[in-house]
Amino acid sequence: MVNSFFIRGKFPPYFLFFVFLFLGSNIFSQKISKYYTSLSSEDGTLFFVTPKQKFANRKQTFVYDLTYKTGGDTVTLNFTFLDKKVMKLDSLVLLTENQRLSSKTTKLFIDYKNSKKCSHRYSSKFLFSELQLFYKSKKTPLIYVWSSGKANKLSIKKCKWRKKSKIASMIFELIDVNRKE
Repeated sequence: MVNSFFIRGKFPPYFLFFVFLFLGSNIFSQKISKYYTSLSSEDGTLFFVTPKQKFANRKQTFVYDLTYKTGGDTVTLNFTFLDKKVMKLDSLVLLTENQRLSSKTTKLFIDYKNSKKCSHRYSSKFLFSELQLFYKSKKTPLIYVWSSGKANKLSIKKCKWRKKSKIASMIFELIDVNRKE
């Protein structure tokens, strides 16, 4: 007797539906553990988030990471700003459609990455709750790096922001649960 389920190599439509449903659900899932590390100590848990988001314009690049220790209310944003010339950075502004976050910058070091670009490594602090809201922004944000009264405007591609902000929001949610112990 012939199995009516597979007739001449053809699958019934409902079978293909379940196969695509199963495969599709795994394609878009993200493993967020590769985007952060955590270290427990007696006075809290230290989270190091490396979203590796790259904001840029034609001449400059901005890449950052985040550090947060439970028990505190601020997140340290360490960033690298690449430009052709050496400059003193004053402040950092994160701008979304309904939020403007600004912070003074603290110089860590300045070095030449190669003969064409100068690497400025700086640090800023933001409130945890404000950065958590920043990552929930649907529209792509802008970053302004201020130097000697001049704003350097940097942006990110919409598709990259959608993906990275979703991951960062999940990490912030995980941190938020751990800080309410």
